[in-house]
Amino acid sequence: MLVFVFVGIVMTIIMQSSSAAIVITLSALTAQALSFEQAAALVIGQNVGTTVKAFIASIGGAVPAKRTAMAHILFNLFCGMIAFLCLPLMRLLIFWLLNLFQSQDLAIVLTVFNTLIYVVGVLVILPLLPRFTQLLERLVPGRSDTLTQFLDPSVATILQVALEAVRRTLIEVTKVIAAVGAELFMTKQMSTKMMGKLEEASHALAEVRTFLSQTNNKSLAATNQDYERQVSLIHVIDHLARLLRALEESSSASFCKLNKEINNLVARTENVFKEFDRLSNEGFIELVEQAEKNAHEMAEMRRKNRKVIIETTVLSQTDIDDAIQIVHTIHWIDRIAYHLWRTMRHLKQSQEGIMEEEEITSVI
Repeated sequence: MLVFVFVGIVMTIIMQSSSAAIVITLSALTAQALSFEQAAALVIGQNVGTTVKAFIASIGGAVPAKRTAMAHILFNLFCGMIAFLCLPLMRLLIFWLLNLFQSQDLAIVLTVFNTLIYVVGVLVILPLLPRFTQLLERLVPGRSDTLTQFLDPSVATILQVALEAVRRTLIEVTKVIAAVGAELFMTKQMSTKMMGKLEEASHALAEVRTFLSQTNNKSLAATNQDYERQVSLIHVIDHLARLLRALEESSSASFCKLNKEINNLVARTENVFKEFDRLSNEGFIELVEQAEKNAHEMAEMRRKNRKVIIETTVLSQTDIDDAIQIVHTIHWIDRIAYHLWRTMRHLKQSQEGIMEEEEITSVI
């Protein structure tokens, strides 16, 4: 019987279609050129043989594509093994069912057998799905750098897929930067670990720029929406880079001498950093609006307080060094609030493929 399994595998590889191979087997069974057991063994081999096509298609593909192909191969091999070992029992079950429905059509018998192979396979695999997933992850490991795991060169020529890969990567980078920002605003000091996170984010941004440049060189925007998404994503990269640089300059900032009104804005900006994980939820729209409100209020606060602080210094009510330090800190917080808002705004637009009216005008 193993010979027929092997023949079934070869048939599918040559014909590049398990369906066509099964049709031939059905015809041979109906013509009584094959016994049921021989035809069943051929079908098992044909189902296993179809995995060769999946394997070939996954060569050079992304990790998800390779894992999908591996899952297909393992599942079909598993189903084939169960079907081969349980062939006598499955034969009895099928003929019992057909007798129950008063049918003896051999074509139906083989069709039911082919269906039963996958039904049994699914029933066995479902309870073991977590372990099966872990096995796939071990057999096909992902990229070591989780921030840039979506940037697979094989998708760079497919514009829509490439843009989505860039968008997802930028979301992950923003989450890292937002986590650092939230911790910085809470602790009021930059730790070595936080600097390491910012360095990782900086390297990831560099990879995103390289990947997006390759995409731009290999393909043109097919639609206006693709064009607008590209523009928004480049805006995100720019604002993230500026936000990252601002956070790295935290050592020159001083929170202790800020007034209550500014500290309230600092607390609200910290909250936006903390809430960034809501990106995929409906609440993200409200979060973007909150970030925008904070940025506008912080900009107004910067303009108003700068003048007041300098005038107070002239009246000798404030030390000059302290005054300059406070002004610098307010400017620093203003930069962070602004770039955080613009990053979130453009991330939202990159998902929707919509630019703001003033941005479209500036491009034109």
